Order: sequence, then C-alpha cells, then structure tokens
Amino acid sequence: MKLLMDFMILNIFLGLGWIIREKVKLFQKIFLPSSVIGGILLLIMGPQVLGLVPVSEMIGKYPNFLIIIILTCLIFGNKLDRSRVRSYMDYTLVAAGTYGAQLFFGVGIGAILSKIWTKMPPNWGITAIYSFYAGHGAAGSAAAIFTEKGYPDFMGIAMVVATVGLVAALTIGMPLLNWGIRKGYCEFVDKPEKLPDDYYGGPMPKEKQMPIGMTKTSTAGINAIALQMFFISACIMLGYGLRWLGITYISPYFKNVNDLVLGIIGAIIIWPLMCKTGTDVYVDKKTCSNISGFALEYLIVSAVGTISVDAMVSYIIPITIYCVLMLAILTFLYVFMSSKICKDQWFEKMVNVFGQCTGNAATGMTLLRCVDPKNESCSGDASGMSLFLFMPVWVGMIAIGPELAVKPNGTMILLGLGALIMLLSYGIGLVFMNTHRKLR
Repeated sequence: MKLLMDFMILNIFLGLGWIIREKVKLFQKIFLPSSVIGGILLLIMGPQVLGLVPVSEMIGKYPNFLIIIILTCLIFGNKLDRSRVRSYMDYTLVAAGTYGAQLFFGVGIGAILSKIWTKMPPNWGITAIYSFYAGHGAAGSAAAIFTEKGYPDFMGIAMVVATVGLVAALTIGMPLLNWGIRKGYCEFVDKPEKLPDDYYGGPMPKEKQMPIGMTKTSTAGINAIALQMFFISACIMLGYGLRWLGITYISPYFKNVNDLVLGIIGAIIIWPLMCKTGTDVYVDKKTCSNISGFALEYLIVSAVGTISVDAMVSYIIPITIYCVLMLAILTFLYVFMSSKICKDQWFEKMVNVFGQCTGNAATGMTLLRCVDPKNESCSGDASGMSLFLFMPVWVGMIAIGPELAVKPNGTMILLGLGALIMLLSYGIGLVFMNTHRKLR
C-alpha cells in the first residue's frame, strides 16, 4: 500500500507540474520539464517546507533503481550505421572535447571553491558533466549514487546546476544566434526563425501527432510495452546473475560492481545475440526509449522533491560562482572550437552542440531549428550520431564518476581524465580537421 501511495503522489505532482507548465508560458519558453516543476511543488508541499503532503523516506530512494532501467534502455536496441560515422566526426570531436573541458574545469573550480566552503560534497564540481552535458536526468542519476555513498546534498547541487544550464542554453544561446546571423555565419536564414506555439506546449495538432511505439507481435499473446519490458528486465537480471556468479565462483571483488552497470552489461550481451539470431525484429527501440523517458520523469520528480532545502541555502554562493565561471569558459570553447574544427555548417553545429551540452538535447534542437527551419543542415543527424558514438563514455561516467569522486585521490584522477578527453578530442580536431577559419 505504501508503494502504491508513493506512486500516486509522484503521479499527482508530475501532473500538477504539467498543468502549471501549460499555463505559465515562461516555463514553456525555457523548456523547463514538468517533472522539475512538479518536484519543486512536491518539495514545497512536503515536510521540509509546508508539511502538507507526507513524503516517505522511500521516495528519495526511487532514483537508485529507476536509473538502472534508464541506462539499460539507452544501450539496448542501438544500431550503428558505419557509413555515416566519418562525416559527423567533427561534431563529435567538439562535443567530446567540451565534455572533457566540463570535467576538467568543473572539478578544478569545484576543488578551489571547496577550500572556502569546506562542507561541499567531495568533487562536487563533477556535476558539470551530468547537469550541463545531459540535463536533469543524468544529474539525478549520478546524484542518486552520491546519496547512496552518504552525500545526499549532491542531489540539490546537481539539480540546481541543471536548471541553470537549461535556462542559460536559451538566454545565452539566442544572443549567440543573432550574433552569428549578423556576422553572416548562418547558411540557411537571415534572421532567427519563430517557432510554432505547439512546439512549446498545448495540444499537438492532429497532423503532427505520432505513435509512441510500434507493435512487434500480436497483442493477443502479449502487450507491446510488456514485451519490451521483458527484454529490458532480461538484460538487468543477466547482469545481476553474472555478478552473483563472479562473487560465488571467482572473487569477492565482484561485489564492487555497481548496480547501475548491470543492465548495461546484460544489454551488451543480449542485444548482439538477438541481432545474430534474427530475434531483434521483436525489439522496438522507440518503445524502449519511451520506457526510459517514463522512468526518467519519476526519477526527476522524486529527486527534486526530496532535495535538502537547508543544504541549498548554504551552498547557493559557491553554486552561483561555479555556474558563472563554467558558462563563461564553455561558451568561449563552443564558439572557438566549432569554428576551428567543423568544416561545413560550423555555425549550425555550434548552436546545436551549445544547446545540447549546456541544457539538453531538446534545447540543442530548438536553437538549431531557429537557424535551420527546414532541417537542411547535417547538424541534427550529427548530434544524434555524436551522442551514440560518445555514449559509452558519458553513460559509463554516470556509473563510475561518483565512485572516482569519493576516492582519496579522486580530484587528481578526474582532472587527469578530463584533461585527457579534452586534449585528445580537441587535439585530433585541430591537427587533422583545422579549418584555420578566423572569426570576424
């Protein structure tokens, strides 16, 4: 009964967040998700502020297992079109280099600020690669691991930084668009295109409505969503089984394998086998993605709804300094490196990577659509390919990043890893793809 009540509470506040978003145009314009709004409302109505809604201790723990489903869905069912890899390499190098810069500068700035604000979680500056690069979902996922390790305050920091990144992606991104258009860098429009009202919210026009998935076998035998959940569950259980076998028959060391990677391990094994045996025809990637999105909504609303208010009040100054410095550094790198590494349609690629790596994929596509309304550039495809190619790194870092952060020498490890990714990616781009383009 308690589990059912928790689920109903999360549903209600998720729905209330959606209603508020539908009514408040500002929230639509900055693409603030309903789950974040609902989570903030739950936080206010919960025991930490008004005390009107009972929030059980379990609600704050739900992100710990929801993220396992999300990460498994990200890996399972992906197919790589090798013929397209080479043409999108410049975009991937810029995005990967920026990821490395977020890790390097984020951890470095966080370490410096922690000398003054000594109660901050260990290596909290790593939040940039979650909150900026992948948004609230990755931020909540990584924060759930930090919470497991005894640092619950990381959740609030990660969510605040993710929200700042989401707002900054548009408030900084739109002036960048106008600057680039005035300079003549944009190839497809003379002024930013106005997006239709339904892009932000409200009912979707009938002609634009799309199915959320495809039925792959007769529903007389099994529900289409239940079938995809079976595949995802099989991946997760295989991972758990392999860990148990490792602990039982090989070494107790396998106890250290984090729950988060177990579904990924299972997916890496099961998906290629299904492709080899022809059973991949039963998998619908779109449905798997929607299952991931479904779990992500509840992860965010539960994570935001249980943020420590006291911690956020005490951390607001270092978080503000951190965000200002990081956004200044990253904005320069987005523009400069895109202009030097991306040979074709560099400006369209830059605005997309700026939105994607500061807010989320949706804000990246929104900025791109303003300068490429007819979808004529290759930037949209390039961003999808980039996310796929770089997925082993950014998904893996959700699982192992917190593990590294809490180690005694974690700061040096993360700084070295960030520097390696940044210098390797930018270095390859500047050496082999340097356009020698000069910004006017």
